[in-house]
Amino acid sequence: MPTTELSGATAYHGRVLGEDGVPIGTCFQAVPGILVTAHHVLDEIGRAVIGSTVYFEPMVKRLDGQEPTRIGATVEKLDVEGDIAILRAEAPLATSVLLFSFASIQPPSMPVSLVGFAERREAGWPTQYDVLTARGVWEGQAQQSGSIVTYQVVADGVERGMSGCPVRRVADDAVVGMLSSRFNSDDRWSPGRVRITSAERIVELLKNYDSIAIQRRHIPQQERGKLSGVVLDRLQLRDNPIYFTPPEWQRPLLDAAAAFAAGKTVVVVSQPAVGSTTFAERFLATNSPPSMRLVRLDPGEWDKPRAGAIPLKAQESFMLDLRDPEQDLPSEDFWKSVSEMAPDRASLQSPLIITIRESLWNPVHGEHLKNIQAVYLNDAPSSIELVQRHLANRIPLLSEMVDASAVQKHLVGMTAVQAVDAVSRIVRLYQQRVVDGQIPLDKFQDDVVNLLDRHEEELDELFSDPADWSPRDKESKAPLKLRDRCLLLSLAGRERSRFDRLETDSVNLLGRLTSSSSRNPAASRAEAHEVLQGDGLRGRLGRIGADVERGGWIAFRRANYADAVLRYVWENYSVVRGPLASWLVDVSTEGSTQATRVAAVLTAQIRRTQDFGFVKEQLVPLTRTASADALLTRILSDLLRDQHMQPQAERLLYNWATRQELQAIVVEAARGLLGTSREIIGLRRLRRVADAERHAAGILERILKIFRDAAADPEAQSRFLSAVNSWCAESPRSRSSQLGFIAALSATVNGSLWLLSRPVLNAYAVPMLSEVLMDRTVHDALASAVMEIIATNPSDETIFELLARAAARGAGGAFFDFCLNLKEFESDLASDPVDRLMSKIKISAADVDGHALED
Repeated sequence: MPTTELSGATAYHGRVLGEDGVPIGTCFQAVPGILVTAHHVLDEIGRAVIGSTVYFEPMVKRLDGQEPTRIGATVEKLDVEGDIAILRAEAPLATSVLLFSFASIQPPSMPVSLVGFAERREAGWPTQYDVLTARGVWEGQAQQSGSIVTYQVVADGVERGMSGCPVRRVADDAVVGMLSSRFNSDDRWSPGRVRITSAERIVELLKNYDSIAIQRRHIPQQERGKLSGVVLDRLQLRDNPIYFTPPEWQRPLLDAAAAFAAGKTVVVVSQPAVGSTTFAERFLATNSPPSMRLVRLDPGEWDKPRAGAIPLKAQESFMLDLRDPEQDLPSEDFWKSVSEMAPDRASLQSPLIITIRESLWNPVHGEHLKNIQAVYLNDAPSSIELVQRHLANRIPLLSEMVDASAVQKHLVGMTAVQAVDAVSRIVRLYQQRVVDGQIPLDKFQDDVVNLLDRHEEELDELFSDPADWSPRDKESKAPLKLRDRCLLLSLAGRERSRFDRLETDSVNLLGRLTSSSSRNPAASRAEAHEVLQGDGLRGRLGRIGADVERGGWIAFRRANYADAVLRYVWENYSVVRGPLASWLVDVSTEGSTQATRVAAVLTAQIRRTQDFGFVKEQLVPLTRTASADALLTRILSDLLRDQHMQPQAERLLYNWATRQELQAIVVEAARGLLGTSREIIGLRRLRRVADAERHAAGILERILKIFRDAAADPEAQSRFLSAVNSWCAESPRSRSSQLGFIAALSATVNGSLWLLSRPVLNAYAVPMLSEVLMDRTVHDALASAVMEIIATNPSDETIFELLARAAARGAGGAFFDFCLNLKEFESDLASDPVDRLMSKIKISAADVDGHALED
């Protein structure tokens, strides 16, 4: 998006000063500390000599509001024929040119802008302008016989003193050349035409300085559905104390850096959960210029990888994560297109790094392409060091505990995801046990060991095949029978259960395992004579390591044993996941305590295995059948906060947004993203629901309520109103833009109505009101917002004038329907708002009722 005329652009403009300190020309900063101006500007003051000192001043005022201070600069390069001078400043300007675009590729009639110092005669007196803007139209090449190639622009607002200013493409602020001089034809047949030195010639003089972004050729327009993304915090990534470079990553980092320097697109190939996202983000933060924006793209907005959907923007680097086997499987054509665009990316300083799961990577498609470099991450960072760094950052006094061999024994071999999960569990346990005063800190290590203990050797014995079992020693445990395994699992699922409930639970679960299509526990009950052959419930409890406590409650003797059992079964018996989840989902419907436990259990298994296929293929049908949408929403919200599961969870919301039966889940999960670093994604998902063809009952009202809350929240308001500004400018007819506009109508900013702010009034207040008036489905919401405005500003007629102007744009009968809605809102106002509105368009309130009768 173009910078505002007198802010972003002028931040890299300066005024060249004469010997007396009075401005005589204009300059601009190409890269930090390196200025460009016209040779003839320096020649006029006798400074067009290499090594000469020239003074200039910034075109914008300082942040403290004071006038700019003059700065010295040394002449380093001159191109007399091209009328160019390159200076090195003693102090840099605030910003630099974002992009140079070759003059030779610009189309005729392209709008351009020129901003500079100017001097002209007004009423017979010389008048100076610190800043003067001239709009122009690009005409094309203008080469004198035997001379260099220059270009011509029609801009009759150009004045003396603007020489040396950049000629900027209005669409994106790209600099296509520099103003050299005005044409002065004797016959006056070329009024308003100015001569332009090409960007090509300027760039040639700048080639030995810091790298600059250059558009060298015409780039086909990208498809409209390009991916959006989230801007990453470079300093946070670069200075994160948790990050460290494991020895196994040194070679991939060197290979990636060499590929980046050669202008290639880097593809990071890895197994799940080894830290490829961290690798890529950290690499961008440390291997790109400080001025370059870092953007992580959201692939949840496509159904298959399309190279044309990946943005290409000067001085912005992009990271794309491909991990979904259904929607992220790239084709050979995708990789060819990515390779073909790599030179343009290098020239525009818009590098791309792609992370991809090894299962989706086909070396035949990508490795032979000259502009793609694949690097392989085969190993995760040391889980012990990772846990230690995380704890040192969150609770420093716990970091030394990781040195204990009893703790390290359980951390060895974890993936990056598992290590981070272990940290979260340790921190939660610390808050529960130490902070709450249950145990002293010196006893906490034993609790951590129990927490991390997976009890795998014991569970291997309990779940071994009875036919193959033989005791290793007197401590060995005999394999459990199927019904006892169900008893163990059902107690683990609840963590704590009533004595009179546990037997029913185990029989219910057994029924799911032996007849997964049946939801009736009685269908799988054993015969009475079979039951009496075995131990009673109390005897069986001892076999699974559980005791009956006071009040008939049953719990395992060891802390964390329940989670260890569930983890063991989930990882070792994948076929059991569906039936076990089915039983857990039913348990969650019993009450809030059970729902909390089940959500924690299922989220932990999904995060640990990174199995999003289970969510889509099994969990969704199970929760839908059991009317457990709240559970599904809760689990999705947890996954949205997990950096490894986040992309797939966000994509799921994108896909579900158009499905009526799932829209309520999408809305609640997306609402949870507001106020977080993923807020922009949450708003996009809410908009996608609003813009769907069909909606579940009450969904639009719920979205409007969320938008209104954001508009009224002091912390979120500025971000939300900025988003609404973009929506109204880009897609005024979309339902989501209309809801956002209505939500913002009654918002106050610095004590004034947002609707009545100058930018909104000038840009789109009336057009948006007209669009909203023509949509009868939002009339109630609009009427409510209007009444709120009237109540707050009872004597202000502006809202009525705006509505009248909006109605005149063609609202027709819908306008009268809106008036009826307005009349239905009870009000203790002194005057009827409908009468006031009608007075603006010379229609009486009686005509409204008459129109309604005719309809």
